[in-house]
Amino acid sequence: MEEKDKTIANLKALIIFLASTYTAIDDFVYKHCDVDALVHYPVVQGTRNQMDIRTIGTMEKDVNKKAIRNGVEYMLRQEK
Repeated sequence: MEEKDKTIANLKALIIFLASTYTAIDDFVYKHCDVDALVHYPVVQGTRNQMDIRTIGTMEKDVNKKAIRNGVEYMLRQEK
């Protein structure tokens, strides 16, 4: 696999992981927090964006921790 393809696969793994984590947290908050807490809960703006993130979060999670870590490391290198 070429380096570019590996990078894309690692970033895809990271994005799916983050979207599924966001979705799990969002579900938890809406099930277990009271109304006052919900007023202060930050949300992704736009119904379409929220739905798209949830869709990404349900994509196949057949990714390994190393791919996610490589995606994180790639992103952190972009700051330098």
